[in-house]
Amino acid sequence: ECRGVHYRKISRYSPVYLIFNQEIPADRLKADRLGKLVRLKPDVPGRWAFENNRTLVFKPEKGFERNTSYQVNARFVRMV
Repeated sequence: ECRGVHYRKISRYSPVYLIFNQEIPADRLKADRLGKLVRLKPDVPGRWAFENNRTLVFKPEKGFERNTSYQVNARFVRMV
């Protein structure tokens, strides 16, 4: 479960990390399903991947737009 809201300024080329308070079983989540479980708004071309069993990372292809706010929504509650 992802709780809390954090507002941070980041570099245009920085990856975004989601760190969960409990482990996500690897057999429950597949990398090809991440695009449906995690959303970044506005959309940014890039790739979500697991760094470990509690950390998900998004790496933008070309970077984030300047002076733009982004929102990340993660829906993992049903999966665990």
